[in-house]
Amino acid sequence: MAQKYILNKGRIILARVDYHRQIVSDHTDTVGGGFWEIKDDKLYLFGKSMDFGSPYIEDVKEAIMPQYKFGGIEVYFTDRLSNELTEDIIKASVRVK
Repeated sequence: MAQKYILNKGRIILARVDYHRQIVSDHTDTVGGGFWEIKDDKLYLFGKSMDFGSPYIEDVKEAIMPQYKFGGIEVYFTDRLSNELTEDIIKASVRVK
């Protein structure tokens, strides 16, 4: 299992699954996904879903902003491909405000 996320119905959904399609049953409104990691009180969203592709940063912003109440964690996004967080990904990530 891996730490994966999808953007579905305007929300970001984090899960530990084998496949992105396992996160929810109705993917009519899924606009992409990837992997997630929390490091040093920062949430990193990176890579892309093999099922749904990588979301656009605008979609990530729309999904994050209403949920940005979770403990003040900063959110960073990149479509850089990898299934594990590396210093490369951290450097390539853009803060979602």
